[in-house]
Amino acid sequence: MGLGLLRTKKVNIQKYPQTGNVIIEDNVDVGAATSIDRATLGSTIIRKGVKLDNHIQIAHNVEIGKNTVIAAQTGIAGSTKIGENCMIGWSGWNCWAHKHRQQCQNSSTKWYWSKC
Repeated sequence: MGLGLLRTKKVNIQKYPQTGNVIIEDNVDVGAATSIDRATLGSTIIRKGVKLDNHIQIAHNVEIGKNTVIAAQTGIAGSTKIGENCMIGWSGWNCWAHKHRQQCQNSSTKWYWSKC
C-alpha cells in the first residue's frame, strides 16, 4: 500500500522506508501546494517541460512524460506512467487506479476521470 506503509501477517501495518528519490528535469513548473512523493525504490520522474498547476498530488514511483500539463486539484496514484504531450484535467474526483499503464501519449484532448 502507499504512504510508506506495509501490511504484514504479524503486524497489521508497519512503516516501510521510502528510499527512492525524485528527479525533476529542466523547464518544469510546479505550482503552490503541489506534492511530489519520492519513490519507494527507484525514482519518481517529472520529465522536461512538464507544467504542474497548484494543489496536485503526485504519488510514489510516478513518471510524467515530457511537455505534459496537469490542472489543479488532480491526484496521480503511485506507479502511474503518463506519456508525453498530455493534458490532464480535474472533474469531480480523479482516480488513477491503472498502475503500470501508459495513460496517454501525444494527446491533444483533456483526460477527465470521475467516480472511481
